[in-house]
This record gives sequence, structure tokens and C-alpha cells, in this order.
Amino acid sequence: MVSGNRQLETGTSKFGSHAVGFRDEQGLDGMIEYSTDLFDGDTIRRLCRHYATLLEAIAHAPDESIARCRCSPTRSAGSY
Repeated sequence: MVSGNRQLETGTSKFGSHAVGFRDEQGLDGMIEYSTDLFDGDTIRRLCRHYATLLEAIAHAPDESIARCRCSPTRSAGSY
């Protein structure tokens, strides 16, 4: 599940995008730093939803080829 936004004002991104994941008391968490010249918030949130869907598919079928795993969330009306 993609949950919320935390803004981290570093002034500039060293890369187009950079992802960090870590484990905490609640489970897995992470953040993405990205260049606002290259991406907008909606694009990054969509990327996170796709990545979360892929991780869930891998967790449910760890022996399955990653090429066979679904990485696109199920669409609901008006969303992607």
C-alpha cells in the first residue's frame, strides 16, 4: 500500500530519482527523492503503486518468474 507523502526539502536531487527502503516497527517503509524537473508527484505515486503491486505478487508466489508477476494495480474507475 502506498501511504502518504513526506516532503524532504533537500534543495536539489542528485539523480533523476533515488529510492530507499528500510524496515521499521510497522514493517517495510521507504521514500523516493526525485527531480521535480523530470517527474511530478502523481507520476511518483503511480510508480510506488506499481512497485507495491509487484512486491505483493513476489511475496505471494516467491518461486514464480518475475516476468510473470503482475506489476500493474487493478484499475478502478477514474484511477490508474
